[in-house]
Amino acid sequence: MVAWGKRSEQEDGRGAAEVPAPEPDRTGFRPGEVRSVPDRDAEVTVIGPGARLEGLLVSGGTLRIEGEVKGEVRAEGGVLIAPSAKVEAEVRAQSLRVEGRYVGNAEVSSLAELGATAQVQGNLTCGALVVAEGAVFNGQTAMSAGAPVIALPEMGSAEQG
Repeated sequence: MVAWGKRSEQEDGRGAAEVPAPEPDRTGFRPGEVRSVPDRDAEVTVIGPGARLEGLLVSGGTLRIEGEVKGEVRAEGGVLIAPSAKVEAEVRAQSLRVEGRYVGNAEVSSLAELGATAQVQGNLTCGALVVAEGAVFNGQTAMSAGAPVIALPEMGSAEQG
């Protein structure tokens, strides 16, 4: 296992060398990095790439979906929909990061993120939303109660001529 920024033995036996971390993309994320998932690393449920589930899926912590899920998903922590995943479900979670295909409505109490490979069709209710360049989103968003409100300056009327 290689940890970013950690030392590992080189194959030629010359000792340890530092393994560089992958470069972040335009959103500031490294490939495979998940920052939106809350600090509930003690419990992670993984639905692997070959798995297909239908019905109610409940997780007491973080949920990573790499396969296919149809129905309803509830997680006390975060939900990550990996690039290989196909999810058609109603989702309720603390946070959500979509990198694969997602159809349905989601209620997210904090941050919802759509990665560059995300294909989303449905409505999102969340505290905050980040959409990466390249993501496809067809639906509506609503900010949940308690979300910070940013006041924008009024636009003056522009004369055309």
